[in-house]
This record gives sequence, C-alpha cells and structure tokens, in this order.
Amino acid sequence: MTDLPPTLSPQEHQADWLTNLLAIFTWIGVALMGWPHLSPDRQGIGLALFLLFGLLLMGSLVVPLHRRVTHLYLAAQTLVVVFLMLSSPGNWQIPAILFFVLSSEVMALLPSRQGYLWIALFTLASGLAFIRMGGWPDGLLALLPFAGGYFFFGAFTYAWAAADAARQQSQHLLAELQKAHQQLRNYADRVEALTIAQERTRLARELHDSLGHALTALDVQVELLVRLPPQQTEARQQAADRARSLVKQALSDLRQGIQALRPTAVDSFSLPEAGAALVAEFSADTHLPIAWQVVGSESPLPPALALALYRTAQEGLTNIQRHAATTTSVRVQVIYQPHEVSMRVENAPPVELSDSPKPGSGYGLLGLRERAEALGGSLEAAPTPGGGFRLTLRLPLSTPTDST
Repeated sequence: MTDLPPTLSPQEHQADWLTNLLAIFTWIGVALMGWPHLSPDRQGIGLALFLLFGLLLMGSLVVPLHRRVTHLYLAAQTLVVVFLMLSSPGNWQIPAILFFVLSSEVMALLPSRQGYLWIALFTLASGLAFIRMGGWPDGLLALLPFAGGYFFFGAFTYAWAAADAARQQSQHLLAELQKAHQQLRNYADRVEALTIAQERTRLARELHDSLGHALTALDVQVELLVRLPPQQTEARQQAADRARSLVKQALSDLRQGIQALRPTAVDSFSLPEAGAALVAEFSADTHLPIAWQVVGSESPLPPALALALYRTAQEGLTNIQRHAATTTSVRVQVIYQPHEVSMRVENAPPVELSDSPKPGSGYGLLGLRERAEALGGSLEAAPTPGGGFRLTLRLPLSTPTDST
C-alpha cells in the first residue's frame, strides 16, 4: 500500500471517534480480565502498567503526536504490553490483545510502511513472549491468530483512515469548486453588465449617425416655417420642401441605422473589401468622384480594429454627403504600416459647411474618438490647407507593453 497523502495532517489520518471509543473499551476489558491473572507479587506493578497504557492511549487520541514522539510512544506501549504478558503466567494471551489496539492506532498515526513495520515488531514481541510463556511449538501456534489479527486491524484502520481522508479531500474540493463557480457567475454578471453598457454606447453612436443630423436640420426648417410671415409664400414653400426632403432623408437614415445595428460588412469580409463596397455605394448615391486606396501590405485585423476603421469611413462619407454642398472629389484610404493601421477620409474643395458643427465637435466624431481611445489610438478631424476636410483614425497594431 502507498502512504497517505502528505498534505493531510495526522488528525485527518486518525479514525473517527467511534474507533477511539472502541479502543478505550478494549483497554478497559483487557485490564479487567488480565489483572487477576498477574503474579501475586506483580499485581501492584501490573495495575500501574494497565493504567499507564490507558493514560498513554487516551493522550495519543486527544493530543496530536509528532512523528518522533509517536515512535517513542509506541516503543513505550510495546514494553508495557510485553511486561504484562511476562507477568501473567496464568493467561499470558490476554495482555496481547492490547496489540490489536496498537496495530489499529499505528496505522492512523504513521505512514503505511512505518505502520506495518511496527505491526511486524508487535508480532515479533508477542512471538517471543508466547514462546517463553507457552513453550515450543505451542507458543508459536498460539501466536498465529494474534499475528493475523494485528495485520487485519492495521489494514482495516488504514483503509478506513484513507477513505475518511479522501472524503474530507472531496469535500474540500467541492467547496473550492462551489467557490470558483460563484466567482465565475459574478464575473459573468460583470461581463454582461459591461456588454450592455457598451452596446448602449454603440446604439447611441449608430442613432446619431443615422438620424441626428437629419432631425437637427428638420427642426431648423420647422422653426423657420413657424417664424416666416404668411405673405412670404415662396420662402415658406422652400422651407416646407426642405423639411419634406429631410423627413425622407431621416426615414432613409433610419433604415440605414437599422442595417448598421446588424452585423457590418467587416463581419463577413476583410476591411479592404468592405471599404470598397462602402465607397461604391456612396459614389452611386451621390454621383461624386471618389477614390478608394489600400496603402501598404494588407494584413488581418482584430474585429474591434476593423469595425472602428469601417465606422470612420462611414462617418466621414456621411458628413461629406450631408454637409458638403459641392465637392470636386473624395478620397478614402486605408493605410497599413508595421505597427499601425489608419483610415483617412478626405474631400477636396470647394466645400460648404454652413449647417455643420465645428470640425471635430460633432457627436459622431465624439463616438469615433471614444472608439479610438478605447483601442489606444487617436482621431484627427480638421480642415486641410486647401479648404477641404480630412478625417483620420490611427490605431496601433500592438499595445504599448507589447512593443517595449
């Protein structure tokens, strides 16, 4: 047999209280049976030895013993039992029953190999005493059932203690698993809350991109209709036509916004493919000359980076479509570099931004800037020296800790 797990303490190796109680009752029974068979001149010493055995036994059951102290304890108990056998000429087999108790106890206190060595020593000590008291070969024959009983009690106690240790270990593992399961549930709840918050932010960005500008312009036209005098029929008609056009645009933007909430093109295609499709759609809707360029060596991008770059192209083209009264050309570039990837949307003059917010201050640009900061990048939105406008998103391909 192998030793008990070294991580368990001696207290965990000991059998339960029932085994200890049986050991005490066995000691009491042996003392009551064996004391009358002691030599008359040794009954006083014999009684003291029975009491000493009991005190040592109960002490070992109450106070955990160090390994070295355990060996001294077993040696002392062995000497006590041997002396009691030699002092009982009438029935020298009765004190030998105490070795059953010690055989059980030694397997609870020591590793199995040391325990079986001690049981072998108990058998040898009993054999010498039996042969001395009973002669040859009667003493040896009387030893056989006792030797079998010693090893049986030791093996039984070892199995019992191992099963109890395994049970305690299983309970400990179960408690740890329950604790880990609860921690995973807590983490899952946090992830769910964070995901909901991120999705709300995403919805806010998409609603702005699809409806914000159109509804703001519509509000201006409705306010103008309210303030214009009835006699200015032509101006009122123009404002009404403009409001009707904005309503149609808002409905169109709403449909586009719903589509934006669905998986984007970059979920199914690479960024260059999705960008080319977006540019082609924009050119077909606006009839503006637009150039789509992929600069550098294309490489696969993490989904979060690809989506941010794609949204930048969407926002830039949407702003051009809404705020540029006349534009000679538009250029959209995705630029791959060793440690960085960029999306650039630029329109050439002349440009009219009369109803747009200041460059870089719109909510859509704010959403893009939040995306950029979350990914460790930067967003630039400003007029070009020639009178046009340029929107650039730069994202690192590795975190700062990775590049150092």
